[in-house]
Amino acid sequence: MKKKPRFERKYRISKTEYFSILNTIRPFIEVDPIAAKKGGRYFVRSLYFDSFGYHSYSEKVAGVSDRIKLRIRAYGKDLKDTDIISFEIKTKRADKIVKYSSKILPDQYFDYLGNGHLSYLEDPVLEEFFRLKNIYHLEGVIIVDYERDAFYAKGDDGVRITFDHDVRSASSNKLFPKEEEVIFRSGEPQVVVMEIKTQKSHPYWLSDVCKRFGLDQKPNSKFALGIENSAKSILR
Repeated sequence: MKKKPRFERKYRISKTEYFSILNTIRPFIEVDPIAAKKGGRYFVRSLYFDSFGYHSYSEKVAGVSDRIKLRIRAYGKDLKDTDIISFEIKTKRADKIVKYSSKILPDQYFDYLGNGHLSYLEDPVLEEFFRLKNIYHLEGVIIVDYERDAFYAKGDDGVRITFDHDVRSASSNKLFPKEEEVIFRSGEPQVVVMEIKTQKSHPYWLSDVCKRFGLDQKPNSKFALGIENSAKSILR
């Protein structure tokens, strides 16, 4: 399960800034292969896990430097539109991020719903996911949806740039709830979330873009914002 840590920087930009930044960086980027297969933009849904007392959320807003987050991610709004489902463990140590993931097929997800585990796959990421879920009594608490544009720097797949649009969330313990079971709420529809993921320092052209547009890095956890927008009862 050993993986290289990466650095993540997040910026909240307007739609006007999005178009300007995208036009500026086009000579230096190429479309992510997944995005290319889906016409350039693709749908993302994540089911985030937390304890009954919302321990993970509390750690996030308190700024605890070392944290672990569990989520299940899909690329469709229901199971029949989804080719793969990803079980993910995201760890943060100071400013370094490491994400471990294991991808399963839709029929295997049915097994998970029925049995609560996938032990027969003998996958180390899945084993750790369910170990953490069980010892910390974690359950799905919120789903977050958005549309994503994704790019890599030309000649350097260690630099990934994404733009997330129409971020919305709903309280749910299911990855694919029925439409009548949830109410989605948008945080700020006019805001685009830009993320830069690198394994080392920014290339010169990307640093120049950040300076030129005055990009100000700010915490922008979709998980925490989703909790605040869609599960406000826990904050009372």
